[in-house]
Amino acid sequence: VQSNKLALQSIKDNDGVALYETLQLLLMSEQDSGKSFSKQFGLDPPYFMMRNKLLSNGRIVEQLFFYGDKDGKASFENFLAYYSRSKSWRIFKSEQWIEIRSLQGKPISVFANIPFDHADGEDRDAQAQTALALFLQEQDLEPSIVVHRGHSFHLPSTIAQLPISSKIVLLGSCGSYQHLSKVLNVCPDAQIISSREVGSLSVNDPILRMINEAMRIGKDLDWIRIWRSLQQQMRLSSAQRRFENYVAPHQNLGLLLLKARGKII
Repeated sequence: VQSNKLALQSIKDNDGVALYETLQLLLMSEQDSGKSFSKQFGLDPPYFMMRNKLLSNGRIVEQLFFYGDKDGKASFENFLAYYSRSKSWRIFKSEQWIEIRSLQGKPISVFANIPFDHADGEDRDAQAQTALALFLQEQDLEPSIVVHRGHSFHLPSTIAQLPISSKIVLLGSCGSYQHLSKVLNVCPDAQIISSREVGSLSVNDPILRMINEAMRIGKDLDWIRIWRSLQQQMRLSSAQRRFENYVAPHQNLGLLLLKARGKII
């Protein structure tokens, strides 16, 4: 990085120099938890998400987008299984969506549309997602955490419906790392978790559970600590290789560079 910066300085490429100076700040950010980078560009440190920034009317609201193909339905059932067994959460079901509400600890509401069969050609997933979005608006609840749970060909639909209130976005589909700029166009301050290769419920669900449990007991999200815990957990499972393809917010140099882009050029 230093070598390229000096080469660009020699030909007076000011935009290129600014780009590499930004990369230097990013590469140094692990030493100071991103404070220098944040101060330089007026951005929040990428290593943390403060819990109070996620609140909407006194609670944290999370919205998940599911789709009604075979894998989407399996993903939905796997996602519900943990909460149906836990005494800390309760599932409330309506015709088109479910709400998972914390019964102990801090107030959290996790909303997800129910994935439906498309055999008759009717797109009931889209109808359910629209109905849920309208309900949240009517209740003055703004999702601060948004999760895409479907194949990559469904991802454009999720991004098209992405709430601007999103602070954390988990893109649980294959190759979702390629869509960072599209998410930032909607919510430029969002922290994004994405996969370079295969997205999997065996990784998505543990990430979500760890985030939700941390928030339920009132903790801020410390991405270094969360990712280390997930790494230990994944070593004991067959999902380790797929987890290695997931990029945490504090490790995502591409995301941070995109956020800084408008401030350096």
